Amino acid sequence: MLREKVENVLDFGAGRGAFWSDTQSAYRRHLRDLRTTGARVTAADIDEAVLSHPCSHEQALLVPDAPLPFPDGAFDLIVSDTTFEHLEHPEVVAKELLRVLKPEGYICARTPNRWGYVRLASNLLPNRFHVGVLKSVQPGRDASDIFPTFYRLNSPQQAKRVFRGKPVYHYYDSGEPSYYFGSPWLYRAFNLLHRILPAPLSTSVCLFIRQQ
Repeated sequence: MLREKVENVLDFGAGRGAFWSDTQSAYRRHLRDLRTTGARVTAADIDEAVLSHPCSHEQALLVPDAPLPFPDGAFDLIVSDTTFEHLEHPEVVAKELLRVLKPEGYICARTPNRWGYVRLASNLLPNRFHVGVLKSVQPGRDASDIFPTFYRLNSPQQAKRVFRGKPVYHYYDSGEPSYYFGSPWLYRAFNLLHRILPAPLSTSVCLFIRQQ
């Protein structure tokens, strides 16, 4: 059960806040802005772009695999959207996330599913080709938002191993297609595919890890 009152939230891997700044919909911005819950939001990332994050109270620039610059038990809730696939040493990061999370707090993360077609296609290409390929597959994608992928924390099984001893919950999801070369026909085809995919082959998995 989530803590009764969430006062401090860490957005881990927040980047430049593209999910908020790249939409013109006031409704979507409201839904995605964690400040509307009344909590104090800290955006953290290894990219300096986080320092201009548009919907957070504080920003923190992280050093890869270094201790997080926060005291023990600083946060009631940690959220992370499409970041876990970029972790080269997930055990190191997991230890730090748990350290700064209060008892009964949750880590809530969405990441490409290890067995989804997005991850499988990505695995066929070395990281050095990702920027060039994504310019075609996902027109309009900012190259500054593309980072190396490792896929070492992208399934319930991997999460249970990395967060050893902690309760791990999950559900699978295939949301709106993102990779369709800008073609409305491919968008419709992928949208149909997402509706019929078996859950374990969904494009994304949402992971919930509880601190005890």
